[in-house]
Amino acid sequence: MAQLRQEQSEDTRAEHNEIIKLEQRQSRRFSVNRRRTNDQQRQQVHRAFISDSFLRLAFQYEPDIEYYAHSKVVIAGAMDKECPHCH
Repeated sequence: MAQLRQEQSEDTRAEHNEIIKLEQRQSRRFSVNRRRTNDQQRQQVHRAFISDSFLRLAFQYEPDIEYYAHSKVVIAGAMDKECPHCH
């Protein structure tokens, strides 16, 4: 009788442990998906900000701003030519 109760409790304990493992996996999966979604939204906002902040910037050039120091700005070649459309 005692052995039967012990076997039942071991089976119950094993089932309970499996349920806990499953719940933990689901919780982790939910957390990872939520974090991934938040990261994607943050990246979209950042990209939109970067592209909007450089939109038509060439027509509002300020010589005091060091554009070359920005990580998203690539200057290929010398800046010694004037735009034929502006002058």
